[in-house]
Amino acid sequence: MARPYSTDLRERVLAACERGLTIEEAARQFEVSTATVKRWRRLRRHTGSVEPAPHGGGNPHE
Repeated sequence: MARPYSTDLRERVLAACERGLTIEEAARQFEVSTATVKRWRRLRRHTGSVEPAPHGGGNPHE
């Protein structure tokens, strides 16, 4: 499993959307998927944060 995107990147992507970029434009600029941007927007709306969830088990990332 891949490492989660950094909180800094998440904040920069959402800030770009707030400045007027569309989800598609922000996704292309920061090289993430549109689904990822939508998920981060939903996460912020529901929790007030875009922090990645803690690792749920298995082998820890190194």
